[in-house]
Amino acid sequence: MEKINLENKNAIEEDQISPTVLEEKNVQSDGKLKRPFPILLAAFAAAVLLDLLFFEKAWGWHWAVAVNLYLIAAGVSARLEGKHLPVPSLTLMVLTSLTALLTGFRTASATTTALVLVSGLGMLLLTASLLNGQWMQFRLRELIGELFKLIPSGVIGTPFLILEGFQLSQTSKEQNPSKSKPGLAILRGVLITIPLLLLFGLLLASADTIFSEMLGSAFDWLKFDIFDNLIPHIFFILLLTWFGAAALWHALTKSENQLAIQPDKPLFKPFLGMTETSIALISLNILFALFLAVQFRYFFAGSANVSIDGFTYAEYARRGFFELVAVALIASVLYFSLASFTKRGTQAKKRAFSVMAGLLLAQVGVMLISAFQRLRLYEQAYGFTSLRLAAHVFMVFVGLLLLALILMELTNSFRRLGLVLVLGVLAFALVMVGLNEDSLIAQQNLERAVQGEKLDAAYLVHGLSNDAVPTLFRYMDDPDIDPELQEKLQLVMACRFANFEDNYGKATWQSISIPTSVAGKLYVQHDEVLSSVPLDTISTGSAFSIDGETIWCYGAPDF
Repeated sequence: MEKINLENKNAIEEDQISPTVLEEKNVQSDGKLKRPFPILLAAFAAAVLLDLLFFEKAWGWHWAVAVNLYLIAAGVSARLEGKHLPVPSLTLMVLTSLTALLTGFRTASATTTALVLVSGLGMLLLTASLLNGQWMQFRLRELIGELFKLIPSGVIGTPFLILEGFQLSQTSKEQNPSKSKPGLAILRGVLITIPLLLLFGLLLASADTIFSEMLGSAFDWLKFDIFDNLIPHIFFILLLTWFGAAALWHALTKSENQLAIQPDKPLFKPFLGMTETSIALISLNILFALFLAVQFRYFFAGSANVSIDGFTYAEYARRGFFELVAVALIASVLYFSLASFTKRGTQAKKRAFSVMAGLLLAQVGVMLISAFQRLRLYEQAYGFTSLRLAAHVFMVFVGLLLLALILMELTNSFRRLGLVLVLGVLAFALVMVGLNEDSLIAQQNLERAVQGEKLDAAYLVHGLSNDAVPTLFRYMDDPDIDPELQEKLQLVMACRFANFEDNYGKATWQSISIPTSVAGKLYVQHDEVLSSVPLDTISTGSAFSIDGETIWCYGAPDF
């Protein structure tokens, strides 16, 4: 009897639940959003802010602000939807935010590129796994598959978000015809009005100069040239809004369900026998062993053997360097493919495969050492550049990847390959930040000049970012440095100062990164010395001559 009464009571309570609450439950269960319009408004507001702050501004804090705006929008949107963010997702947000912010602390090209790629990958992974937090569990197949799922969402996400908003509004009106929601109505009105005001305001401002000046004066305190380049502004805002809204829609509707990750289940059923695989691995091991036998002597007598054989440093270092790196990468892919497609039913076959594949990867590792040695000899002869330093660091990480593949083979943990690749890319970017590549390059090249080698003044002027300025001034101010070298450095710094004034003299805060700010202060401190350095002033710009070479202060030569 009590059970029947309890059931009746529950039925009455369910009848008394407002249709709005039921609708919200349905919205949550069918993968739709409860508050699509606020999410769309957040994406639009972020796009407008980015346009106002960074449109046609020199590179500075653009990427850091853009990434962190997206992270904030994702967190706020999840909160609006009542979604809980797991700890792995919060960890990924912190790492992504950190790597994006570091773009404001380094201006070297290779380092900045690595940071942008890593933080961009972080945003993509966060979008794909915001609510389930499974990014650390992704194998290579999930990593690639989930990232590819973002492509169609980038196309249809924003239209779906808008459609869901109108459907939710219409459903709410039909179920509650007598109940009005002024807040929602105001929001819809704002969403409709803002784009219209922006569009027609810009059009009218372009049509009448007086109206443009009057309207523009209202924004003088913001120092934004909002009425210039009308079409690019509109396109930029709409493009950012579209992709930002689509990313939020995907993150909040497609990442909640847990993926069924079965680590021991192969993606494809193995179809290669051990006979075919053994032939391939044994043949490659013999080929690699013959190559290493020829190369072995270079590991011990390097430059001496090169000169005996009649090679120049450039010929020796360049010949085969990229080929050896390509061999390492292709061999890694081949190894992973054979490990996935080879049938190894018995322990004896597993051990045989591990021995043959491990020997192959070990020989590839020795080839990487050969490539590393070639590049080192080239740097000793011709100096350091950003590309050469980045290649050095990259080879180290390829070597670590080979070691990780061997360990994963021995421990049967290939499911960790996706995470290893993600963390490897992250580590590469952070190592480049820690090295401070342009400062290190400047130091190495100046040490070569101190030891009597030719000073590559053109590269010091045009090839290094503002990260190198403190190091360059440190050598220029060194009282123990050779006077002739000091005079050359003063010419270099005077030329860089002229270039700096041209590029950053009137730059706004958006374009002033931390290294640029530090460089500016150092230039001011050395203004008296640099102003007294005689540069050749020609109608096309300033220049100076070192060892018969004319070096222009403007424009970047091709290195």
